[in-house]
Amino acid sequence: MSSEKNSSKGDVYQSDVAPVFSAILPALEAIESEQEVELGWRESLLIYFFKLAREETEDLKYLAPVLEADAGQVLDFLESPEFPAKGVGKVQGLLAGISAFQARGERSVVIQKITSEGNKTSTYIFRAGPKLPPPHKIPFIVLPGTEREDFNLKIVALDSERRLRTYAGHTAGINSIVLSDDRRRMVSASADGTLRLWDLESEPPGLESSDRKPAQIFAGHTSGVYSMVLMKDGRRMASASADKTLKLWDLSTGSCLRTYTGHKCGVWSVASTKDSQRIISASQDKTLKLWDVETGDCLQTYTGHNDWVSLVVLTDDDKRILSASFDNTLKLWDAERGICLRTYTGHKDQITSFLLAEDNKHIISASYDKTLKLWDLKTGACLRTCAGSKDSLASVVSPKLWVAATKTFTQSQDDGRTITSLSLSEDKKLIISVDDAGVLKLLDVEKGVCLKSYPFCATGALVSL
Repeated sequence: MSSEKNSSKGDVYQSDVAPVFSAILPALEAIESEQEVELGWRESLLIYFFKLAREETEDLKYLAPVLEADAGQVLDFLESPEFPAKGVGKVQGLLAGISAFQARGERSVVIQKITSEGNKTSTYIFRAGPKLPPPHKIPFIVLPGTEREDFNLKIVALDSERRLRTYAGHTAGINSIVLSDDRRRMVSASADGTLRLWDLESEPPGLESSDRKPAQIFAGHTSGVYSMVLMKDGRRMASASADKTLKLWDLSTGSCLRTYTGHKCGVWSVASTKDSQRIISASQDKTLKLWDVETGDCLQTYTGHNDWVSLVVLTDDDKRILSASFDNTLKLWDAERGICLRTYTGHKDQITSFLLAEDNKHIISASYDKTLKLWDLKTGACLRTCAGSKDSLASVVSPKLWVAATKTFTQSQDDGRTITSLSLSEDKKLIISVDDAGVLKLLDVEKGVCLKSYPFCATGALVSL
């Protein structure tokens, strides 16, 4: 290739490449310089069809010869609007080949490109790759779709970021996701007013996402479902809805066992005791309520917040309740006596999320005031406030969870974003943070480093290890 050709095409690339192709510009320039380029399967396919559309087939020989990926991912990638109009026949050929593997139950496919130097033609050979394990046997993250994207649930492997499965069916945004203790079942709650139970272990091979059917659909709420909790007995689930009620469901039949009424506004959050005999709800009516699961009786009403109560959790001994409110405070309650033991004040705006630290002595809270605070659970004192990277973290003598949380907080603050959700993985080794731009990050609690980042996620994402 001549330098004149390189120069002119470089200018053209910069001017006419769609934004989605911006990531491959360095590779395109390397190809123009006749360098050998080793790329992942996404970049290779993207460059291949970009070159094909521009009728620059002589450059294709510089691409990596073998592309290996999950069949479903490749299908989704090729069906996306990222490809030029030309070369449609090639795309259809790839789709047909990958679909054939999926029809045989293959979870992954190896696409090998054989290029003939003589006539500048390329042939793709499909062969079966290793079968992907069911999600419950490997570490994974569940990424819910949003209004900006879709209403599906995507299960992604943590080790390779390959998408294992997609679950479709909800018709509105997904507000919450929970996983069973054995990691074999997953429940999603949606603004469409339903909950869905998904079996992560057993399903026929080769299914498209639209063909995956939930094990149960729980319908009965008359408005969106904000949250839910799986009871420790493994048989039942409680849900909280904007229709001002909570409901108790039978997981095996999908039937509603009981409806709890008494709140005057929507119910945002629900928690359960370990013996599955009590549930606690948090509502927009500024109260929390303690319910007898079997009888449906309201045993306690907790009053004291001056605005909507958005989050509720129980301490490990089930004797105390932690709540967060739009009144910018956290409160600690005596579960049986119904009295407020302590109020944690200091935030200047709504608290978006909070965590009980691994030592059961500290609370970490995030707020729209763009700060992160560390609290002493017993005294109510604010021990530390993090307002961005200007705060020194090296000298902090505090739980490792705080150090890790401040890492993700400062990264988001420096990018002008606010943390809207903080949660822990099941084994408490990872912090899952989501900011108001929809960027989800996984942080190692022990090392305090960010392991992975996922764009465009909802706040209900969870990690299973």
